[in-house]
Amino acid sequence: LRRLKAEPVIIPAMGSHGGGTAEGQRQLLRMYGISEETMGASILSSMDVTSLGRTPEGIPVVLDKKATEADAILLVNRIKPHTGFAGRIGSGLLKMTAFGLGNHRGAAICHEAVMQHGYERVIRAVSVHVLARAQILGGLAILENSDGGLAEVVALAAGRLVLGEQRLFLRARRWASRLPFDDI
Repeated sequence: LRRLKAEPVIIPAMGSHGGGTAEGQRQLLRMYGISEETMGASILSSMDVTSLGRTPEGIPVVLDKKATEADAILLVNRIKPHTGFAGRIGSGLLKMTAFGLGNHRGAAICHEAVMQHGYERVIRAVSVHVLARAQILGGLAILENSDGGLAEVVALAAGRLVLGEQRLFLRARRWASRLPFDDI
């Protein structure tokens, strides 16, 4: 990014994780080895959000204020099955766009909307809304092998995020660890 004359910053996009606080999310990043020192980039952690309107379903959409002020956003996240729901997508770049980039407020809004619409519909509706209104360039999708190690990193342009993640999710689901029998 710097070779392209960009000045990258890291904005945690963890929704309510880390206690839903800016410092809690900084601490989580540190646990993963991500700090200003190790990454050579500033970490701008805040719970401030900006409204981006509503989805056609009426779901309010908010985005991290620092992210809305950035010239461009490049998402980075693992693609993997979610432990709380099953669908054609799981945890990944789209869920991060819907739940994570909205910080604690956005995650609370999305979790409430899930009660009426279900996880996958909320993720799709909110992420498509954000993709249409924020300066998202694309994302780096990280896939893990069955041991939780790095298997593959795939770059997806913003216009290919939805279908690309769906395709990668199938692969991630095949590679995920699972018990070798159905009945426990």
